[in-house]
Amino acid sequence: MMKKKVWLVLLAAVLVFGFAVFGCSSPSDDEPPAPPSTTDPNTPDGPQHFETTGPIVPVVWGEYPPVLGEDGFLSITASSSTGFKINFADIGYTLNREDSLVFTYQVTVTTPVAIITAKNPSGTGNNTFNEFGGDSDWGIGKGREYVLGNIPTGKSVYEATEGRKVAGTWDAATNTGTFEVLMKYLSSSATAIGFQHNVWADFNDGTGKVAEGSVYKLKITKIENKAGEAPPPPPPPTGSEWFDNAVALKTGIGTYSGGNATHALDEDTGIITLDTTGGSGGFWVSLPAGFTVADTVSIQYACLNVSDDLETQEVKFIKKQGSGWTDVGDASKYPTFNTTEVSTVTVTGFNAAGVTAGKASFQTNGTFKAKLKIISVTRIPGADIKITTAVPGLKPITGGTPKTTVDNEQYSGTVAWKDSSNADVTGNFVQGGVYTATIVLTKKTSYTFDGIDANTFPVTDATTVTHVAGTAAATTLSITAAFPAATVANPVVVWKPTITATTDIATRPEYIANTGIKRDATDTELVFGVLADGFTVKVLSGTYKQFCVQVGTDAGGSNYYYTAWTPPCAAGTDYTVTFMVSGSGQLRLNGNGAPSGSDPWAKTVSVTSTPTEVTYSWTQSTTGGNLKFDTGDSAVNTVITITGIKITTP
Repeated sequence: MMKKKVWLVLLAAVLVFGFAVFGCSSPSDDEPPAPPSTTDPNTPDGPQHFETTGPIVPVVWGEYPPVLGEDGFLSITASSSTGFKINFADIGYTLNREDSLVFTYQVTVTTPVAIITAKNPSGTGNNTFNEFGGDSDWGIGKGREYVLGNIPTGKSVYEATEGRKVAGTWDAATNTGTFEVLMKYLSSSATAIGFQHNVWADFNDGTGKVAEGSVYKLKITKIENKAGEAPPPPPPPTGSEWFDNAVALKTGIGTYSGGNATHALDEDTGIITLDTTGGSGGFWVSLPAGFTVADTVSIQYACLNVSDDLETQEVKFIKKQGSGWTDVGDASKYPTFNTTEVSTVTVTGFNAAGVTAGKASFQTNGTFKAKLKIISVTRIPGADIKITTAVPGLKPITGGTPKTTVDNEQYSGTVAWKDSSNADVTGNFVQGGVYTATIVLTKKTSYTFDGIDANTFPVTDATTVTHVAGTAAATTLSITAAFPAATVANPVVVWKPTITATTDIATRPEYIANTGIKRDATDTELVFGVLADGFTVKVLSGTYKQFCVQVGTDAGGSNYYYTAWTPPCAAGTDYTVTFMVSGSGQLRLNGNGAPSGSDPWAKTVSVTSTPTEVTYSWTQSTTGGNLKFDTGDSAVNTVITITGIKITTP
């Protein structure tokens, strides 16, 4: 027994000696770890790889949501308010903002092209979605919008060429393709990814919008992540000493809010806190003393971005004037504020109303949280602006009253009339009379007659104008304008609807295509019907349900009216609008009246089964806008039929 123990001891000694001699070491707690695996964590064998294993059931959203069929296909008809989202919990995905998710889909496009925009869902409602931020951009392959299926040669979204962030595939034989979405564009708290049909999409080649009339069926069949496509997020700010050291103004500044946004001014520190999570609004600064429409305001500020997601939530604004809802007309009116150092933003292009209101406002643009200090507000004087606005509305109309004053943003003036015998005109214009007007214009502050050549000043409808050349020193300009013989006024427009399906209005029940008519109520309150020679307005619920008729130029923009029908109603001129109506119930000129509000206020007429002309009068106070009408206290199921609209001067 003793011999066995001796041999064991000797064997242990030999092993220890051998390890020492040959440079070997025995296993111990100090041994380095094994080399890392070369397996990419996002490959199918890696621990972070994600791939859906079952059917993907999207959640539809929008005022005109897609229809989800039993086969999993979404039937989508073009609208800027139609889309869907995919909840991460429904597919078992945990958000990794370094992922690039590859979506496999099937699509059948009826006409003309299917284009969707990836969205960042926010809030709790299905309809609450934000645009991607960061370095995403509009355009093919830029990470925000995606063309699905086959598209024209030379406009392929499937090549990852220079400047493109994402790519995809398409197999026409199987109607199957893929597209990639970079998860870095979602907020860190996102629980879903959203998609909206992109009505406004174009190929940036002058062809205009290409998806206004789209009809297609789409099914997402698989989602998986792809390694290495998304760059790492930028490092967080290193400090905010520059912000802390900035000295803020404490007066002449303030905030305003829209929706449930929470903006506030700390009067003790001058710090403006902006939180756009629940709405819009923004902040304002008072214009400096002596500010005019020709001037520029320069605002020095310090801004600290304290958003939940610093990478995608930039501090963006829209430059405004007055109470904060009217755009300022300069070209760079969508600034992104610098959030790393003290900077300056300038605003120019104020109109007279904006100068009178005395505020430069900044409406928030997007979702973010920020702290802001206004350091200084400075006026930069501008050169006087050359007067260019024509003198409108003087044309002699048989029976009309001669106009004796003119007034607009650039000038005011008096008008004196003489007839063909050079006698003063004391009564109304007579049929066939030939008249001459002497117009004396007085310039307003920041405007000048300098640069106006002799006998060139525009006077609407005049056959000749005579005046001296304008000068910088002149405060007035006297113009003699001759007009053609007075005639009976002809209608500006005699209209009967011509319904067409050339735009996406054909699929939008709140519009009547190309007519300047829009419903201002929900589709459960009021609906339009189209006739061969007009349209109907039917009350489904409630009272005083509005619809709008465009007059003058399209002040609301084509996005609002979708129409080529623009009656040339000039500011400062009296007009009447005549409806040929029949049916039952009431038709009322709404309290909002004509542009800028005109008399009569809330005029109401009763509608009968006999087609009758119903006339309203108004004074066009702007160059564009809309007349708002409503259905008064008409009963449910009331139908008002309109078979013509005529706009005339008195």
